[in-house]
Amino acid sequence: MSEPSDIERLREEIEQLLATALHRDASHDVEMQRRDELHIAETERRDELHVAELGRRDQLHVDEITLLTTAIQSRDIIGQAKGVIMVTMGCNADEAFRLLKEQSQFENRKIVEIAGEIAERAARRPSAD
Repeated sequence: MSEPSDIERLREEIEQLLATALHRDASHDVEMQRRDELHIAETERRDELHVAELGRRDQLHVDEITLLTTAIQSRDIIGQAKGVIMVTMGCNADEAFRLLKEQSQFENRKIVEIAGEIAERAARRPSAD
């Protein structure tokens, strides 16, 4: 083997002098990689939580729309029954609703159920044309 050249010896000396800095760069790269992995994992965890929250909110909106639709339908049925009661009993809207409410309490049934029966019975009756 041949003797190391001046350049090779100089390189070895410089590497020894810079050993800490070279090692620190490698350690820094490893630490940055570790931090990146932690950051990615945390971001993924937060994304999953965010998606779950969006799903929960979407379901709340669906539930709210269902409740509102049911309320509107109930209101329409109650309005029809009040109209039938007003015509057949000769009373005003408040009195018709009071009668529905009292019957509901007496039978322990929902007002909309009783109103539905009244509206259905009125619809089945032949018109007096």
